[in-house]
This record gives sequence, C-alpha cells and structure tokens, in this order.
Amino acid sequence: MTPTVISDVSIADIVYDHMIIEVNNPLFQDRALQYAISNNEHQILRKGSFSGRSVQLWVAHLPEGKYSFSITGEGINEHVYFEKRVRRY
Repeated sequence: MTPTVISDVSIADIVYDHMIIEVNNPLFQDRALQYAISNNEHQILRKGSFSGRSVQLWVAHLPEGKYSFSITGEGINEHVYFEKRVRRY
C-alpha cells in the first residue's frame, strides 16, 4: 500500500503489527509531537509522544477495524483514518 501522507507526516501501511510514522518536514523533526489512535466510537485506545524523524507503533492489541490517527504539536494538527486488517496465513 502507498503511504498515507498528512501534509508533513506520512503513515506507512501496517506491517507485522507495526505502524511506521515518518516526519517529512524538517521543522517538526526536533519537536515533541503527540499522537492518539481512536476507534469509530471516538474512544482513545492509545496515545503518546515522540520526537525525531520516525517512530514505530506496535498495534497488535488493536482488533481488526477502522481507526483515526491524530498527530498534534506546535504548528501541526493533522488527522487521518486507517484500517487494520487481520493477517491471513
């Protein structure tokens, strides 16, 4: 799947229960950014913060479904939706 780009941040597909977040804009690479993952009922299931060029989020605990990912910080407030699918062997 092609990465989902939300202006200054890209979200790669979920691979082996890891979601990879990349900060594309150098202005935000040294700032503390907060993220939250919410379900369709707007319940926050996971939240945290990071700084740097990228972070891997472990999402194995999330059941199959559609979610909202938001990232906020000084000068950034972005939201995107993603879907987690169960791996089929």
